[in-house]
Amino acid sequence: MKEKNFEIKVAGVGKFGIRTRTMSDELEIAAGYSEITRGQDKPSLFLVNLATMVATLRVVIQTAPESWDVDTLDPMDEASYAQMRSVYDAIVGAEYSFRKGPGTQGEAQGASTGGRPGAVDQAPVQPGTD
Repeated sequence: MKEKNFEIKVAGVGKFGIRTRTMSDELEIAAGYSEITRGQDKPSLFLVNLATMVATLRVVIQTAPESWDVDTLDPMDEASYAQMRSVYDAIVGAEYSFRKGPGTQGEAQGASTGGRPGAVDQAPVQPGTD
C-alpha cells in the first residue's frame, strides 16, 4: 500500500507533515499506548487520554515545527496539554475529512472502545493528581 501524506496547520503551533494511518500504524499506536500505560487494566482517564494522544502523535507525525516535539513538552505547563490536544484534534479532523463510510469516524475516535486505546475524552486534558 502506498503511504499517503498530508500537511496540516495548527494555529499557534505551526505546520505538521502527517502520514495517513495504516493498520500497521494502528498496531504501533496500540503498542505505544500499552507501553505508556504499562499495561494497566484500568488506567485513569487522564492517562488514557494522554497515552492515546502521545502514542498517536509519535506514529503519524512525519515533520513538525523545529521547536515542537511531543516527548519534550513541559508536563508542568498547561499550555503543553492544550498544544498537544490541538495537534491531535487537527490530525483526527484531517483524517475524517478524507475517510468515507459508516462507522469510520466513531470507531477511529474510540466511540466503541470502552476506554481502550483510541478512546479520547473530549474534556480538556490536564495533569492528573492520581
